[in-house]
Amino acid sequence: MSGIRILTTTFSAGSHVRMQWKHPQWPNHSILQIRVTPKSQHKALLSFHQERMPSREARTTMREHWKGVADRISQMAAAVSGDATGH
Repeated sequence: MSGIRILTTTFSAGSHVRMQWKHPQWPNHSILQIRVTPKSQHKALLSFHQERMPSREARTTMREHWKGVADRISQMAAAVSGDATGH
């Protein structure tokens, strides 16, 4: 995605980031929150929550986008840890 404008409004190291996130085709910005929740010594849950979306279609598109981002991060983490399953 190109042309995205982002303004970070909250950053809590090791916990979450909250930002205004604007796609160039949207009339207004949305609010994006990314959280990391520890689950065990070697595992964490990464979650994306985006609100104030301009349409149902935009919500579906962004849900798929963030799922893809999470999948890529999981694959990178698995490669670093030597866990080929990504879990």
